[in-house]
Amino acid sequence: MAAMGVGSFLSKYIHDDLLEWFIKFDLINIALGLIVYRFFTQYLSVVKKRWLEIATILCIVFFILMGVYSGKLLQHWEDNFYTHQIIYFKQTPYQKLIVTKNNDDLRLYINRVIQFSSRDEYRYHEALALVPLHIAPHKKKY
Repeated sequence: MAAMGVGSFLSKYIHDDLLEWFIKFDLINIALGLIVYRFFTQYLSVVKKRWLEIATILCIVFFILMGVYSGKLLQHWEDNFYTHQIIYFKQTPYQKLIVTKNNDDLRLYINRVIQFSSRDEYRYHEALALVPLHIAPHKKKY
């Protein structure tokens, strides 16, 4: 599986439904741009008018295709984000929880951000143990 790509980076910060709203918002902006374009066409040369019309049509086609395929694209980015086998998945109203496993390594991701790896477990326990040990008045070795 591929490493974290641009899509995974973006989708970490953009909820799936929100991405679809961004696409709709972009289409509205293009439509408003066309309206403004119609008011100022008298000031443009014929070549600039044609270039702007072609660019606008290409933008509209692009965003329509993004709207149609956004679910598939986001699913593809999601599938390629995790390099190990997903053994647990839960979508709560607030976050997406995923646990992956590779040999003896378990990893917990919350909203595509790694929270825990069993390979690094000693680091978590060491930090939890050393602070109280440091401030303890009587230290003993067992």
